Amino acid sequence: MLHFSTLGSLRARRGDRELRLNRARDRAVLAVLLANAGRPVPVAEIIDGVWGEEADGAPDRARGLPATMYRLRSALAGTDGTGKGGSGKGGSPDGGSVLRHVGKAYRLEADPANIDRAVFLAELAAATAARHNRQPERAHALLTAALGRWSTPVALDGVPGPFAEHDRRMLAGRREEARLARLELDVELGLPLTEEPAPEQATVVPRALAQGRAGRTEQALALLAGADSGSEAAALAARLRDPAADLADWTPWASRTAPRAGSSAVPTPSRHRGISAGGGQVSAQVTTNFGGNNCTEQIIIWDYTTGSQALSSSFPCHSGQYSYTYTLTNPTPGHDYKAEARFYWQPGSGYDYQLSPDLWY
Repeated sequence: MLHFSTLGSLRARRGDRELRLNRARDRAVLAVLLANAGRPVPVAEIIDGVWGEEADGAPDRARGLPATMYRLRSALAGTDGTGKGGSGKGGSPDGGSVLRHVGKAYRLEADPANIDRAVFLAELAAATAARHNRQPERAHALLTAALGRWSTPVALDGVPGPFAEHDRRMLAGRREEARLARLELDVELGLPLTEEPAPEQATVVPRALAQGRAGRTEQALALLAGADSGSEAAALAARLRDPAADLADWTPWASRTAPRAGSSAVPTPSRHRGISAGGGQVSAQVTTNFGGNNCTEQIIIWDYTTGSQALSSSFPCHSGQYSYTYTLTNPTPGHDYKAEARFYWQPGSGYDYQLSPDLWY
């Protein structure tokens, strides 16, 4: 039976035996397939997820992909690519049946119950449902189990490529949300605040947010005292001091999409109020200080349960005030959705972002 770990280093094992995934690009391809286990992934989608912009100048990527798939099949079958079992042990014959070529796509036949990423996201969805059903003890247990699946704080550690970079950020955000939700449940259930092995500073904001949402503003501000100007802690403290502020739509910075490395300082929206969400609709009132000649806005609705995009639409930015509404018409029952607005500037240099509260169904 194959088992896959992505919440840390990407690893594969068959029973008690770890399989060798020696090449970074092979691991990057496997990361794309694991996130879409059971679904045919088009060759173009794999190439974009592994090589990104490099793919435009390298048309031979598609021709070289079969060799990558051959190595992955051999690795998953427990052989060294010659049909002989690695490490002096016999290989399994089913590597080829696990990874299949389907038309112009590849499909990884893996049980989601044996992929820690899938189990983690499913447990978060179940915890959300438990909280909505007023089952805090069950939600706390599910969150504890989900967080315990991480071997290190960084998912897909060392795996290259645009897909792995995005998935790392998405999973880091979900992990941070889970930590915050568990802290809130600690407060609600009267339990000692759960601490993870981490630098004290890393726990300050989620602990303060949990206290603030529980109505304990003074305790929250005490935790944030002395925060550096411009830090997340300082921003949260300012929100807490505003008597009209609502912490319900506060999104931890770790949950947000970071600008691309190397991006330069750019104009940002002077106000982007309340990407609001409810009943499947995403709405926003926006005031920007740049026009469409150098900016594109993209609206994405993410299915956080699967880590995939449920809706995406792009249009030129406007100068001044404008608004929009998008509706997700066919949500999957029980899944967790968020909406993200991205403002792209100067093609290729990066983007700014805003993230909505959850869209509950």
